[in-house]
Parts: sequence; structure tokens; C-alpha cells
Amino acid sequence: MPDRILFGPDPALHQIISVYEPGVTDLLGVLPLNASDARGFGNVGILEVGHVAHGTMEVHGFSSKFKGLLIPEDEETLFKYAGRGIFGSHLFAYLEKTRGGPEEWDDTPAIQAIL
Repeated sequence: MPDRILFGPDPALHQIISVYEPGVTDLLGVLPLNASDARGFGNVGILEVGHVAHGTMEVHGFSSKFKGLLIPEDEETLFKYAGRGIFGSHLFAYLEKTRGGPEEWDDTPAIQAIL
């Protein structure tokens, strides 16, 4: 995602590569957002997750853009797609299937279809 700059001690993609395991074809970078952090982010790509282990989680849902602002409750943590990921080559077939028109490529419906 060219409109998202992430800062931290390790580059985002490096963090994703560090949890890669052979046989796993799709990994998404995830940002945990609390109420004060969420104001700086759009409302697409909110994830429904189940915690697994060691900083990784299984994704069960991936939201489309919705009307309104992204405002979690005070104590709530939302998990958002960070715009960084590792995908198998099947992503291209999903992008073709979910393409919105001749000029439109959107990864959200493709990722939703993969899930």
C-alpha cells in the first residue's frame, strides 16, 4: 500500500517473513489499534481474528469499507490489515475474479475471497 508508511525497529515485511513457515502461502501484516491510534487509519481491512501463538493469529474475516469513522470503544483493540503481506501466486487469480472493471484492481475483495 503506497499510502501507508510504517515506522518501527524492524521493517513490516521483515516481521512477516520472520513468522513464515513452509506450506503457509498467505500471511497478512496486522496492526493492533486502540481508540487513540485508530483515528489515523481508514475503515477498510478490519480483521476478525483468533489468536494462535507467538505473535501470529488466524484471520476469520476481512471488512470492506463501511460508512463512518473507525472508532473503537475505549478499551477495545481492533486489528487492521497493514497493507503488507505474503501471498501465494493464487492471489492473481483472485484479483482477476474480483476485478471491478478494466481500470480497477482492489485487493480487499481478493483477500476476502481467499479467506
